[in-house]
Amino acid sequence: MTPQTDELNAAVDEAIDAAEIRPVAISSIKVDPEIQRMLDRPRINRMAADYDPLSVGVVTVSVRDDGTYIVDGQHRMSATEQAKGEDATLMARVFTGLSRQEEAVLFRRLNTTKKPQAYDLFRSRLVEGEPVALPLRDIYDRHGWRLGFANNGPYVSAVAAMERVYRLEPLALDKAIYTLTKAWGHTRIASDGRIIEGLGLFFWRHGDAGRTSVDRVSSR
Repeated sequence: MTPQTDELNAAVDEAIDAAEIRPVAISSIKVDPEIQRMLDRPRINRMAADYDPLSVGVVTVSVRDDGTYIVDGQHRMSATEQAKGEDATLMARVFTGLSRQEEAVLFRRLNTTKKPQAYDLFRSRLVEGEPVALPLRDIYDRHGWRLGFANNGPYVSAVAAMERVYRLEPLALDKAIYTLTKAWGHTRIASDGRIIEGLGLFFWRHGDAGRTSVDRVSSR
């Protein structure tokens, strides 16, 4: 851990002790899309169809200057709203005074055992300022890519594959993304995680020692 991560975790630990549990109206809760995962609509539909208040439990929210934001329980909140309407209330563990970085740390810690998708967790790590996520983002940013889902265009979501290569050798990931972008542009095939990881491993294993030419590979 870095000193910054230690400080963020310490702030969250202190906030946990001060949090209170009370009813909160769904209509008053906002969503920060940079921290929260993308909604799984079929999952929400299933939860709403078999709605059971006991299964909803207690959600986690954070009170900011501009409103109250969901931290954990977005799907349970959406299912309750679909089943009972926006005037419904939820029991919530209410945090006050957290920064967005601290909220991101809290989200990550709450979801450690729930296995959120790597993409959702990576977005939270970016807000947190986590020391692997930020330089990894710099690499794909440098080649014109943005984090997101789309069939075409400059969007990449294969964060797990990119991180596996990055942790072996950041330069191998940089070469792989450069090569794929040069060969196929900002297209779906160039952002495929299997291809990124495969080419990244090639550069990691052979690199300059194998006299690998990035331009030669990209022209094939």
